[in-house]
Amino acid sequence: MTDFFDALEQQLREAPRPEAEAIARSPWWRRRRTLSLLALISVVGVGSPAVARVTGVWAPERDTPRRPARTVTANVPAPQASAAGASITEFTCVGDPGPGPTTYTDSPTDPALLAILSVLRAPATAADRLARSRLSRTSMGLVNPAAIRVLGTAGGKTYYAIPARGKPAPLIKDCLERLSPSDRREALRLSAERRHRLAQPHLCVQTRSGGGCSATASTLAAAGAHGSAGGNERSVHWGVVPDGVSSVRVRYSGESRTFPVRRNFYSFEIRRGADETPTQVTWVRTDGTTKVVPRR
Repeated sequence: MTDFFDALEQQLREAPRPEAEAIARSPWWRRRRTLSLLALISVVGVGSPAVARVTGVWAPERDTPRRPARTVTANVPAPQASAAGASITEFTCVGDPGPGPTTYTDSPTDPALLAILSVLRAPATAADRLARSRLSRTSMGLVNPAAIRVLGTAGGKTYYAIPARGKPAPLIKDCLERLSPSDRREALRLSAERRHRLAQPHLCVQTRSGGGCSATASTLAAAGAHGSAGGNERSVHWGVVPDGVSSVRVRYSGESRTFPVRRNFYSFEIRRGADETPTQVTWVRTDGTTKVVPRR
């Protein structure tokens, strides 16, 4: 058990019981894999309203034996179309299919994101400052460094919520000129749709060594953002949820546990592979109502 979990456990023990009882996961535009994150976890006993002792790695029983690890093939831009008749896709003649390199701006955070994520409304602290030299290595588009906030710290890493807006690269001119007139029109139409989608305000979740982006305010409100990382037998799963969600109940096969949400963030470590997604994830709101979250 890490020092972080030890400290959290002590805080939970010292908290008044009503508070303790009240405490209790987007894909990228087209991400290669969901990124990895974790944070501040205490485990709530299933069927018990009280916060239970903080445990280490969750090891639920499997209904069936673990399948052999499969090779994961990253999504890559489709081959460039040619006048010979290759199919036209949203990646035709695209050099960089992402939201564009990180560029700093002083533009305010999207009001829709602010409205549903209290962590972004919190006053900035020294801990919220993220080194630009590291941040600029990732492709997030337009970012206001003053809007970055810490989500949580675990496993020796700090995780940041970073509001961003994509600034997609233009199509490659030489590529377009090699297309037939009809293919060129289709490539331009699909590119316009992709650029519009990427330009929408979204949330990135990053550590100092990298991360990813995905969720707009609407997708966060409907299903949150979630990801995982690790090996075939042990991994960390994380999630970002909107305001009003106090805990998240996660089920694997026939076993479930409830994890507290703090600063719109939760995570847990489990003896399952990073690609083994939960059977079910349920939000528990502060008013006691629940919502089974659609998985994407």
